[in-house]
Amino acid sequence: MKIRGKPRLVPLPEAETHAFMASRYREPKVHFLWHYHHEVELVWFRKGHGLQYVGRSVEKFKSGDLILIGSRLPHTWASAASQSGADWSVLQFLPENWSRDFWQLPEVRQLNKFLSDASRGIRFSGLNRWKIGREIESLVSQKSQSLESLIRFLGILQQLLKLPHEYLNEGKTGSDLAESDPRVEHVLTWIQGHYTGPITQAQAAARLKMSPQAFSRWFKTRVGRVFQRYLNELRVAKVCARLADHQESVTQAAFKCGYNNLANFNRRFREITGQSPTQFRSQSRQMQEQGARKALLRLGSRGAVRLPAGPQKRC
Repeated sequence: MKIRGKPRLVPLPEAETHAFMASRYREPKVHFLWHYHHEVELVWFRKGHGLQYVGRSVEKFKSGDLILIGSRLPHTWASAASQSGADWSVLQFLPENWSRDFWQLPEVRQLNKFLSDASRGIRFSGLNRWKIGREIESLVSQKSQSLESLIRFLGILQQLLKLPHEYLNEGKTGSDLAESDPRVEHVLTWIQGHYTGPITQAQAAARLKMSPQAFSRWFKTRVGRVFQRYLNELRVAKVCARLADHQESVTQAAFKCGYNNLANFNRRFREITGQSPTQFRSQSRQMQEQGARKALLRLGSRGAVRLPAGPQKRC
């Protein structure tokens, strides 16, 4: 099985010529497509539940979720088909279209900072998110974009600033994290090649001629995860790929991906995916039986999970 290392770039040509784009989807399920784009994206789920992948975060999603996705942050949602189906709305816009001078105005500096923080992925809470969700749906229902729709769009962004929220990732997770420091690419490639063995942070630090303490600080700053967390995410991703595509037991898959303690593996798997390994395999096979085709999911900067998916949808 070949593992593809990068999420797919999805161009959104309409975002180049409009202040924002608005779409609504009603489907039996949310189709899997691990991707990113240059546009900032606000996603509102009126109805649906399943798994959510944003950067290195893997969590369950449910009705009432309101998520802000920063530019170039890989993401997708996936769910099995159900009678109730899924209903979600998406607003997307390209901040660069609004000019550098606009974002330096004092009136929008707070919003500019907030959108920059969205590179970590933001999930909103509080009852007012349902009010915002209805406003998003109303905006989507407008047949044409106008000055009025733009004012309403800005009003939605302004309301987001007042909502309670939490970050889905500890540090920046966009596609260009490794580009500014070749040592990141070097150490992640080394981890990718040795994750099946008993590798340690001290060994990784030695490759960069750093002390373990200095390496630990550097790695978390550059990758957004401590070394052991990143290694566990990569190993769990590889196990998921095997569970979806192989007939081997959970124990065999875990041992082949670097775990030599089954109790520790089960804890890490649930911590990262929110499911037990058997639940993940059952969901994967259920989606296959429903006629979904296979797609690749990347977890972490070098991990991948192969999950079933239906026709690709942008979200």
